[in-house]
Amino acid sequence: SASRWGACPLPTQLPLIWETLQLALASTLVAVAIATIFAFLAANNAWIPAPVRFAIRVLVAFLRTMPELAWAVIFVMAFGIGAIPGFLALMLHTVGSLTKLFYEAVESAQNKPVRGLAACGASLQKIRFALWPQVKPLFLSYGFMRLEINFRSSTILGLVGAGGIGQELMTNIKLDRYDQVSITLLLIILVVSALDMLSGRLRLWVLEGKK
Repeated sequence: SASRWGACPLPTQLPLIWETLQLALASTLVAVAIATIFAFLAANNAWIPAPVRFAIRVLVAFLRTMPELAWAVIFVMAFGIGAIPGFLALMLHTVGSLTKLFYEAVESAQNKPVRGLAACGASLQKIRFALWPQVKPLFLSYGFMRLEINFRSSTILGLVGAGGIGQELMTNIKLDRYDQVSITLLLIILVVSALDMLSGRLRLWVLEGKK
């Protein structure tokens, strides 16, 4: 009908797009913080006992082996439909993925500054002043990259009831509202493109000091 096709879905969909962005940002920030700690606990050159390193590596391998969609289904069954299952699913998978990238970056860091501080009797200062300055640019770059991935993933998680614009997309597909489906897809494409451009500028600004 004309009224069906004439109704503007933007007042409904824009808040859902914003919710999806918040979901991706929150899960990425929490995951980056946890993965940073795990990375130094799992790295071979961070002077952590071998059983702790092994346990962290096994844990993060399990977290990243389970896809986000599987985590989302589990948490939707546990907590019901909403944003919390999406946040937990994205956060856990991101912790698993980023920790591996982070501890590999730590292990590839140059050892000369570490040896210099060790000769001065430093202990934890070796991580703070020798390893962290070397790996911080990589950590930030991986974090920005993961934010882009998480926004795309969060639109998919909505298909199983984990909140955000994906949930609205699935509802419109089931109800044959193809006008609203097309507008939703267009909004997702626009936001992903804007997020790609913004994260690229942020990487240059943070890592290289460029505007």
